Amino acid sequence: MKREFAWVLGAAALLACVAAVVLTQILWPQERSKDYLSLDEQRERDLWMHAPTVTVIKHQLLVDGAPAGTLPAPGDSDQLRRLDALYEKLLAKRKLFEQLFPGKPFPGSFVLQAGAEVPPAYVEAIRRTARDAGYVRHRRVQE
Repeated sequence: MKREFAWVLGAAALLACVAAVVLTQILWPQERSKDYLSLDEQRERDLWMHAPTVTVIKHQLLVDGAPAGTLPAPGDSDQLRRLDALYEKLLAKRKLFEQLFPGKPFPGSFVLQAGAEVPPAYVEAIRRTARDAGYVRHRRVQE
């Protein structure tokens, strides 16, 4: 008789826990964790997952932390057409992506990390150079 009573108490406690969980999910559905991404969220994530970061520190350019040339002197507008060292680094990153993910379309995204003190002409030169290397989307992060 004591065994049956203990079993009934255990089953009742388990049933109470299950009921509490179900009621919580019914009463507060917005609190559920999201274990999936919508198609738009997945596309957005894929665009930026492998995006290189171009960082401008004073006149130094870095791509994912590695040196990628320097910006020309402020009066040298001819060199602002295309920044060759940056172009070569970004092109190498693109070729690496194509080798690692054959058949997958290249997302063409990069992150530009530059402070507000970087002149707009330099930002435009970086964007133009990246576009020439196949990077058509960018996000700018200001420090």
